[in-house]
Amino acid sequence: MKRGAVIFLQAMAVSVALAGGYLAGTRSFFQSGWVSGSMEWESSGGSGDWNSESGGAKKTSGEAALSWDERKTMLFKRWKSSPCTSGDFELQEESRQFLDRVPVPDLEAWIRELPSTSNDETDIRPYLRRFILEALAPRAGGYLVKSLAVHPPNQGDMDDARAALRSWLQSDPAAALAWMERGEVPASLKDEIEGARADARTSLDWKDPEAFEKRLAGLNEEDRLEALASFACEASFDPEKREVVLRRISTASPEDAKALRGPLLRTMGQENWRLAVGTMVSLPMPDEERADIDLSLTTEAAKIGQFFGPRPEQAEIMQGWLDRNPGEALPEKYLEVTEGWSSRDEEGYRSWLERQPAGKRRDILAAQLIRGNLANGNPSELEERVGLIQDEALRAEVRQQVETARLEKEAREAKEQSETEARRREVSGPSE
Repeated sequence: MKRGAVIFLQAMAVSVALAGGYLAGTRSFFQSGWVSGSMEWESSGGSGDWNSESGGAKKTSGEAALSWDERKTMLFKRWKSSPCTSGDFELQEESRQFLDRVPVPDLEAWIRELPSTSNDETDIRPYLRRFILEALAPRAGGYLVKSLAVHPPNQGDMDDARAALRSWLQSDPAAALAWMERGEVPASLKDEIEGARADARTSLDWKDPEAFEKRLAGLNEEDRLEALASFACEASFDPEKREVVLRRISTASPEDAKALRGPLLRTMGQENWRLAVGTMVSLPMPDEERADIDLSLTTEAAKIGQFFGPRPEQAEIMQGWLDRNPGEALPEKYLEVTEGWSSRDEEGYRSWLERQPAGKRRDILAAQLIRGNLANGNPSELEERVGLIQDEALRAEVRQQVETARLEKEAREAKEQSETEARRREVSGPSE
């Protein structure tokens, strides 16, 4: 057996052993009576006991009464010992069972105790805090949202109140909408309400299609189109809902179809730009609308590479737009992306550029390679690249830009050198 295979098998054996020890510890921990589906939490001043069987007072065999602080510590230790809390579904389910039996005021107080952020990446307290907040919000509803907004744990920070409102909206949009309609929203959350109200209505629209149709019939044209757009956005990440919207588009009036198409495709593009582009290509629509959506999908997908590093499919994204839109013109939004791409991934951009056929588009894209590196590029290298441009007028324009950048760089360096020399003289004092 090869040495690499031996090492791999040894590593797997260690991983299995560690996982087995963790799972065994998990089972023994939960079987200890910390939480059980047949036990109830009774609070008295923030502390209590797990009672075996819902109506009895008998303690679990061998288990002493635990205080609220002790039980919090046990939960925290369980989270800390988990290899991956986000994927530990047993931990999450057992934690929810525990939290469901703890009174709302106790959990709110615990949220206020835990930090919302940490400089330590291994600190699980912020993650536990968010889990508790999202688990509590559906139970506590408007009480929790209002409490966190009026008395935020971090002065002036509405993030907790917003998170509680979002979680409540997802679990019970009808109750959340009724609460908002009653005017109980704190002033500090007024700016969030229109969006939250729209989200609640959209969730209800999907749960009750007949009520949605009745609501649409009672809206004016502007509000109706906005409701359709929200309806489409909600479907973007759900294949079954997408099919519902696509069927509706196929029979809708031109105005309604447009209100559904753009939001559906643009929101789809945030998660899967290939699927969004493929869907766009298959849908009949006016050329102007298609061009606008296509450019938006392309540039938004490509911009992700500018913020998070070059995407492996960056060239595919940009080339796809060129192939779907033949001709010589290149929109300004497209050129902005190429300039940013060339400055952050020069090698990848040049490789893509070299595959472009000769012509006006290639010249423009070659100019973007140079313009994207004017600020930090070597003037001599930039001058050499000007030769990639075949169009004489564009080549002369870019050559002048390179020369201007060179002069500006020399002036900047001379000024920095002069300032450095002046500071050196101040430190050393006048020479004799």
